[in-house]
This record gives sequence, structure tokens and C-alpha cells, in this order.
Amino acid sequence: MIDSKWHMLVQEKLTLARSLFRQMDQGGSTRSALEREALRQGGVFTLVQARLLLLQHIARTCQHKEPELRGLEDLQLLLGEDHAEYAMLEALREERGGWWQTLDNWTAYFCRPKPEKKKPQPENIIAVAQDTGPDLSPSKCQQTVDAMAATLADFSERHGEW
Repeated sequence: MIDSKWHMLVQEKLTLARSLFRQMDQGGSTRSALEREALRQGGVFTLVQARLLLLQHIARTCQHKEPELRGLEDLQLLLGEDHAEYAMLEALREERGGWWQTLDNWTAYFCRPKPEKKKPQPENIIAVAQDTGPDLSPSKCQQTVDAMAATLADFSERHGEW
């Protein structure tokens, strides 16, 4: 049976992230680059928190009342790798371009120093595409929130009314 308090907590984090991403896209040129980046990073790290809370929610629904989870590996140790909920999340983690990998890519991008930009010497200029990092466009951010919300809804539906 779903614990409505935990469901609502995950839903709250998803709603907060959605709001931050929406604000990032609104305001046009009136927002400074710093403000847009603060909204972007705030949204991403709110989603990271939502993912961890989703793991807690799943563990509690599976009758583990005080789980100490730091990631999917901890859920695997708690539930076992054959458990349906762990298998579903593992499949999401392996899905290329899925919300789990997107969130991992964003986290890695924001948690590492940016490489120094070197000025090219005129004789060494070669046309190459510059690595701009992961897609953090407002539409990709909203798609990621929507995908996480769908995962939460699917989990809740599988475990009955709350």
C-alpha cells in the first residue's frame, strides 16, 4: 500500500523542479545569465533529491520502514536484484537518453570544474565542434520532470490506491 505522505513529498519536489525550469524559460532577456543558471541548477538538484526520495518511497512501500539509501545500489541490497521495483529502476538507469541517465549526466556536469578554455594559436586552428555539455534546454528539463512524474504515477498505480 502506498504511503500518501511519501508520494506527496516526491510529487512536491517534481512540482518545485518544474516551477524552477519554467521560470528559467520565462522572463526572456530580463533575467541575467546568473539567474537562469541558478534556476537551472536548482531544478536539477531538486530532481536529484526527488529521485532519492522516490527510492525511499519504494523501500517504504516494500515494508522497509527506515531505509538508509544513497542510491539505487542500496535499494538493490535492501530488496534484491530480482525484485520488480528494483528491476524497473535498473531498466530506467540503463535506458539510453532516459530520465535517469539524463539526471546522472546533469549531476556530473554541474559537479565538476569546467575545463579551462585555451586560446588557439592561428596556425593550430581546426574547425571542430565544441563540447557544450548535456542538453539543459527548458524543453529537455520539462521532459525529464514529466518522465520522472510518469515513473512515480506508474509505481503508485501498481501498488494500489493511496
